[in-house]
Amino acid sequence: MKLLPRSTKSQGVISQGSRFILKPTLYVLGLLIVLSLGFTAKADIISVAAGWARPPYINPVDHTGFELDIIRQILAKLGHKTKVVYVPHQTTIQLLNAQQVDIALTLNEGIGVPTDSLSDVYIEYQNVVISLKQRNYKINNIADLSSLRVVGFQSAKDVLGDKYSALAKGNSMYFEMADQKKQVELLLQGGVDAIVIDLNVFDFLSKELTGDSQFEQVRVHPFFAINSYRAGFKNKDLKKAFDRQLKVYLQSEQYKKLKAHHHIKLIAPVLP
Repeated sequence: MKLLPRSTKSQGVISQGSRFILKPTLYVLGLLIVLSLGFTAKADIISVAAGWARPPYINPVDHTGFELDIIRQILAKLGHKTKVVYVPHQTTIQLLNAQQVDIALTLNEGIGVPTDSLSDVYIEYQNVVISLKQRNYKINNIADLSSLRVVGFQSAKDVLGDKYSALAKGNSMYFEMADQKKQVELLLQGGVDAIVIDLNVFDFLSKELTGDSQFEQVRVHPFFAINSYRAGFKNKDLKKAFDRQLKVYLQSEQYKKLKAHHHIKLIAPVLP
């Protein structure tokens, strides 16, 4: 939504050479309007639908996260504030399609939202397989997981491709869970042999559990393609403005600092 500039055209002003005489009633009215507006346009509050907790990307506890901060910082540059509502991911799509929110996060093409309402890519996630170094498992591809105790995130078998789906169906020791903190805990305690999880989610949760990064203790197997996500917009003018600002923002120092602050990293996939 664009804010239209307020008119600066004077009304009730009579010019007499270099002197200006303002009609008293209009002068008082104009002064009251200027004082009440404070010379600034009030920022629009943009409603944003985000999925449930997914730190370090989305953290409803303190309303922060790498993904939320990207959106906030870009919209702030456009003169907008944000109000975030946290709902299941499918509900974000429903709210956007019903035009009950201005923006829905973490979407991609083919998800049930009109393509022309989707922004350019603003964030990437990376699912990986993680095993403990001390176990020294030889994991060179997805098939090597077939004899191991593996825990995937909820619905992993439905979204990670045919080879992974076949692995999930053929391995009786494979299961999935929604609680990703428990997933990380099981791996670090040796209760399972490998987990499938987003790289940065693992880093965040392992630090929460142990107080320190655990990357030195594990092996990361990047068997899956990086996932690129877009935001869905109710207003196409706002989407266009967002995309223009996004292009500049992703090259900025502000973005680099935000990435470092949240310890966000990606590694080159080794697709089997």
